[in-house]
Amino acid sequence: MADGDNRTQAINYVDLEAYLWGVVPSELSPHWAADSLKAQAVAARTYALYVKRRSSNKLYDLVATTASQVYGGYDAETPATTKAVNATKGEVMTYGGRLTIAYFHANSGGFTESARNVWLADLPYLRAVRDPYSDNIPNGMWELSLSYKAIQDRLNQYGLNVGSISQVLLFDISASGPPQGNSDRVESGPHRTEEQRFSPKNRPN
Repeated sequence: MADGDNRTQAINYVDLEAYLWGVVPSELSPHWAADSLKAQAVAARTYALYVKRRSSNKLYDLVATTASQVYGGYDAETPATTKAVNATKGEVMTYGGRLTIAYFHANSGGFTESARNVWLADLPYLRAVRDPYSDNIPNGMWELSLSYKAIQDRLNQYGLNVGSISQVLLFDISASGPPQGNSDRVESGPHRTEEQRFSPKNRPN
């Protein structure tokens, strides 16, 4: 099909369960425990159906990347993950009789976050909870450093036009743990803006 920019766009029409055969092994290792593969199959099925019901105005339901969930197609299929998909056929997660928004991640850094703090949506089944399974794993902890200029540019990009930033203050914390750092007033001019760093860290047990 041709899109609005006169480019060819290929759309793969595939049955839901066959789609999951190519998703589950692309999102986690087929060598993991059978129950973890089944859990992933249920989450992926729920998420796919949730997004599909909100894509009626599009030519397609999902994309094959992390923008939806990774779909590796036939080449990604494995016996273990296909077995997990088949064993849970038709199973989905619901809350109040409706499909949940079944978000999943590689690791949480030790604590998940409440949906209200991320998407401004108060979803009872997406609360901040301790996640010990994400402790002491590769990339389980990370750090991001931004200059005042980088923060200013990003806010201006979204039309907020905040002007020159001279201070960053942490005024609230969530259940997942307080960001830790300091905020000192700095001098800024047309050619130089000093950096201010802070690192979100997990709340101690």
